Amino acid sequence: MSKATIYKGIERFDHRIAWSPLESNPEVISKFISDLGSPLKAADVYGLDPELLAFVPKPVRSLIFLFPCTEKFPKLGKPLDPSTDRALFVYQMITNACGAMAIIHSLLNCPDEEKGDYVKSLKEKFSSLSPFERAWELEDEKRFEVAHTEGAASGDTEELDPSSDVDLHFIAFVPSEDGSVIELDGRKEGPIDHGKIEPGKDFLESAASVIQKYIEGKSDPRFALVAIVGSE
Repeated sequence: MSKATIYKGIERFDHRIAWSPLESNPEVISKFISDLGSPLKAADVYGLDPELLAFVPKPVRSLIFLFPCTEKFPKLGKPLDPSTDRALFVYQMITNACGAMAIIHSLLNCPDEEKGDYVKSLKEKFSSLSPFERAWELEDEKRFEVAHTEGAASGDTEELDPSSDVDLHFIAFVPSEDGSVIELDGRKEGPIDHGKIEPGKDFLESAASVIQKYIEGKSDPRFALVAIVGSE
């Protein structure tokens, strides 16, 4: 086990806390974002074809991808050091909190003027901490916990018990300042660099190309994609 997975004697996947899972629902995610003080909104992405991507509001600041853990996926992209300054990365310590982690990863890596004061303060606090220390601090953030609790209770489906064994997982894709597509999954060892945004394409199109490679040939239909969008 790598040193990066142990902090204060706790193994990263030896969870101490469990939350009810979030629903992949733009209204739920938008409320969560609003409760954290950011003006960003969530919008459905109905498909990865260029014609359907054209309906997604712009600008797109991140993508939140939900997928079934039952599928095997190809290893794509280049793993980055977990403390890289190309994207602010936080390990996931809380069971069933992957939706909340995808949201906070999206907000921590969006333009500062769209973060809101609370997320700005988190970014400042996290800047000098390791990804594991950030995870530890995030567990004690009551505003983050309350936003998640209210979000988990506000979906269209019945709220699941925190002890539920959920076989779906959320991750985020964000653009880096140097123009690359970065995957952020708190269950991995660090961010994944999927390369530069393709010439003639924007972040949404390039990230959609990566996601298309993940879902090609998969039989399980439980995939969902939500865009986090600004107001420009």
